[in-house]
Amino acid sequence: MTSKKDEHKYRIDITSDGDRYHEILEICNNYKAQQGVEITPKEYILMLIDSAIGNKTK
Repeated sequence: MTSKKDEHKYRIDITSDGDRYHEILEICNNYKAQQGVEITPKEYILMLIDSAIGNKTK
């Protein structure tokens, strides 16, 4: 049974090759060094999606 809270959630599966994934990990590590905040590859990808959507709708 789906709860009311889960009704508006969507799942996005992304597959990446090893080289690209390691590049994303490096970006995440650099982000921590520059911003002082640790982010995961998933969070980074969601930031990119949010940024693209935000720019598209403005």
